[in-house]
This record gives sequence, C-alpha cells and structure tokens, in this order.
Amino acid sequence: MQVVDKQSFVSRFIELDNHGYVWKDKVYQQILDEFSIKSLDWTLLLDDYIRNFHNHCIGFPNLVSMLQQLKEHHIKLALVSNGFGQFQYDNFKALHVEPLFDEVLISECRASG
Repeated sequence: MQVVDKQSFVSRFIELDNHGYVWKDKVYQQILDEFSIKSLDWTLLLDDYIRNFHNHCIGFPNLVSMLQQLKEHHIKLALVSNGFGQFQYDNFKALHVEPLFDEVLISECRASG
C-alpha cells in the first residue's frame, strides 16, 4: 500500500488548481503523476469531485446578509459563472442563496491551464 502525506497532497492540489482556473482533470492527472500514484484512476477522482464538491461549499462571510440587504433595496441580482453548468448550479444551490437571485447565467465554459 502506498502512503502519501496528506498535507503535501492537499498543498500541491491547491497549487495546481490555481484558484479554480485549472479544471480538475488536469490537476488530478498531474498530481497522480507527481506523487507516482498508480493505483488510482484520475477519472474516478474527477467523478468524485463533480458529484460531491457541492457538499463542501462555503460562502464568503456575510454573503447571505449582504444579498438580502441588496434585495431589500430592490436591486436585481444575477449570478454569472463560467463553469460546467450543472456543477456550478449545484454549488450555487448548496449556498442556499438561489431565491435571492433574479437570473442565473452559467456559460458552460471549461477552465484550462
């Protein structure tokens, strides 16, 4: 069984992710190569990421209260995102702010890097 230091793996993942600008297919392929992890398939890791990321979404501090204040002032709000449609929408819904937005536009563009 291969052992990889969790902190080293996480730190490298965050670095390769480049603040979300690199889609995880590239991140997982590179990190498995760098750590010489042969027992995992990057497609399984990517699938797990896509299916479960929304369970770990955390909004910025005061996100909901700020959006509520804007709505109280009758300001129309729209979410504009450039990611995979369903993935981004699931994350948006997980933050429980969906009712505060008048429109949602997700471009279905894939980050590269």
